Amino acid sequence: MPGVPRRRGRVGVVASVALVVLPCLVAAVDRSKFRTCGDTRFCRTYRSTRTPVAPRPAYGVDAASVAVQADGRLTWRLVAPDAPALVGSIAPQSAPRAGVRVRLEEPDSARWEPDDILLPVAAAEADSLSS
Repeated sequence: MPGVPRRRGRVGVVASVALVVLPCLVAAVDRSKFRTCGDTRFCRTYRSTRTPVAPRPAYGVDAASVAVQADGRLTWRLVAPDAPALVGSIAPQSAPRAGVRVRLEEPDSARWEPDDILLPVAAAEADSLSS
């Protein structure tokens, strides 16, 4: 079986040549043609070390505000020293979508609601039709 060692020898030579040639090919890549994070607007805006981002307020649960409502909702109030208070609630949902609904609301800010979905005249007509 003199042919078997020759094949192993050839494989070894090819592998050693590949180990020498491949790093040269990889080093030959022109890195100036690729964008880095520093070249993008995102990194200049959000990853800049010159302008530190203000830390998020540390909210905590006001223990006196935790309560279970008559409809089964668990409500609580989140407070932070330098931020507006938030009201949180967890409500169980019944079938067909069994689960829980978690909500956080800012009671001090008015929530925008569209007023052009049901106009007062259309709502009155709908009430009169259902009667």
